Amino acid sequence: MSKAAVASDRGSLPWLVRRAANALAGATTAAEVLDARDKATAAYDEAKRAARLASAKSAHDDIIAAAYKAQGDALEIESLAKSRLADEFDAAQACGEVAQRGRRSDLGRDGQVPTTAEIGLNGKAVYEARRIRDVIKRSPSALRQAIDVRIARGDEPSRAYLRREVFNLGALAGSRREEQRRASSLYWVNGKPVEAMSWADLSRAIARGKRELAVLERIAGHVANATPDTKVRDAISNSALAEIISKAGRMP
Repeated sequence: MSKAAVASDRGSLPWLVRRAANALAGATTAAEVLDARDKATAAYDEAKRAARLASAKSAHDDIIAAAYKAQGDALEIESLAKSRLADEFDAAQACGEVAQRGRRSDLGRDGQVPTTAEIGLNGKAVYEARRIRDVIKRSPSALRQAIDVRIARGDEPSRAYLRREVFNLGALAGSRREEQRRASSLYWVNGKPVEAMSWADLSRAIARGKRELAVLERIAGHVANATPDTKVRDAISNSALAEIISKAGRMP
């Protein structure tokens, strides 16, 4: 590309996106990652304005799609930068280079460890960055795929949309972890895995199980020749059922 072409390209959407991508690729410190995030945010905001302006002027779909593509690319870079910031922040806290939440402590001649706000972040930003980081670690292409799906539908790949996707992906992963945790347990009693129960828990569960068994046996014996599909409510009146349960509860 000639110098004239480079000069004319400077400040364009593609240039802003490339600048952010190059900044993130070359970032080696937390400050440089923050700078890359800010450059991606600037590219995102400019693309968003361009898309809205094109829509307001009823521009050709290709022009709007190009703006959405730039916006999506910037959003991906911004998200990747946030993911790296989450790692940088956690490492800094672990090393005592950033104050723990709600605490400050001495650090050399400066006297104090910088707070989250003093390094250009806040609690909400850190929380969001960690969620993005966790989604990317589980599925590196998940965010890009979500952005591409949005663009393919002709919709704006907004930050709010991606935030919802990150939340949904995180919630899905959480439910899968719970399923895996339950599957890995030998057996569950009253919502608690057997291996986590104490002997007192076992005694209470056994006593409860005996009472429930007594109730069920009395109910089953109250009606002769019931078919397998017969519902209890159809064979026993509420008053009779209450009496059965009461008598079973009084059994030693």
